Amino acid sequence: MNAEFELLVRSCGIARNLPVYGAVVQTQLPEGFNEAAFVNMAIQHKTAATAREGLKKLGITLNQENSLRLKCVAMQNRLIQSLIFEDAHTIVEAARARDIPMLIFKGLASSIELYGDPFIREYTDLDILVNLPDMEPLIPLMKEEGYEPEVFPPFPNTKRGGDRIFMKLRHVVFYKTGRPFGVEIHSRAGWENEFFRRDDLDAVFERAVTLRTSGSGLPAPDLPDHSLIILSHGVHHAWCLLHWLLDAAAILACEDTPLHDTIAARVRSLDLQGQLKLTCELVRKLYPIDLSPALESVTAGARGLDNAVKFAFTRLQSGGKDISSISNKLAYQFTYSFPLLRNSREKAASLLSLFKIPQLEMDALPLPRPLAFLYIPFRPFFILKRRIKGLREKRTRLHV
Repeated sequence: MNAEFELLVRSCGIARNLPVYGAVVQTQLPEGFNEAAFVNMAIQHKTAATAREGLKKLGITLNQENSLRLKCVAMQNRLIQSLIFEDAHTIVEAARARDIPMLIFKGLASSIELYGDPFIREYTDLDILVNLPDMEPLIPLMKEEGYEPEVFPPFPNTKRGGDRIFMKLRHVVFYKTGRPFGVEIHSRAGWENEFFRRDDLDAVFERAVTLRTSGSGLPAPDLPDHSLIILSHGVHHAWCLLHWLLDAAAILACEDTPLHDTIAARVRSLDLQGQLKLTCELVRKLYPIDLSPALESVTAGARGLDNAVKFAFTRLQSGGKDISSISNKLAYQFTYSFPLLRNSREKAASLLSLFKIPQLEMDALPLPRPLAFLYIPFRPFFILKRRIKGLREKRTRLHV
């Protein structure tokens, strides 16, 4: 690790009360330390507020320009979190009124469940899981609250949505004028396309808990279920952001033996030993955490993950900036994901995913089935168009 990333890891660990490698008190930065690069890393990893708190505990003060920049980003994120917290309660209440089964998960829910405070962990969107086969019932609900979907209905093209060469929508993002964040909603279809698809979604909803906050409570997966969701989501993205890995570290470091026993049992039943082993190895590269006997036992049989761990560690240090390159996508398939897949059928499906055509592209340029191969040469055009559109919409939302 370079000096800037090492300090980011250590300061964030201290802020989250994790054991760390190196000094817990440090008043001077090493010679040649690049403060601007450190601040950029903290922003890229969505840990500006956490890093700032950690620097205070260490005793380090950045120069005025970099200190102000880090503070501004932290304050901006805190404002966004407040708006997300407010809208989460509003949307949950609207769902209850319509008898729509809904859970808050990841960002906001993780902050409450893992740290006991809705504003400790950074997050910049609201993640919601609904126990419905598609998004249609959510449209009127979200529109009443002022949210419009990024992709307008009908969401799947029902005539070709089940075709194996087309990529199904994993989730739909809703935006509201004046809100600088999106509400990302996952249905059963999205759940079944993720790593944690092996779990029983109905059982997850049955075990759900209510997170008590100011105002009405927020429904969320219970901590063992949420831990597996955090694990699977991080693994799916090769743990390329530190703020995801901090959650995994918090789960591994907590001294809750019953929780670890339950997680270990669930990991074994879902055959996720490789995912847990990879996560444990990656976390322990950054933080000296001793695994509980239950977690140590369930990961003991996982082998052949050294290259996958190296791949994830490289992606983590870059903050995922190179994750969309063609070379990275190939390395992800062959070096990273293959050791985590259970059989040749899963590996074949993983390879096929490289060539699947997103629903957005199919709807933007409808073609007969015999001409579907023509989507492939148009992919760079669609990707560039989506990125330009996304940047424009983000700029518009931030300036409303």
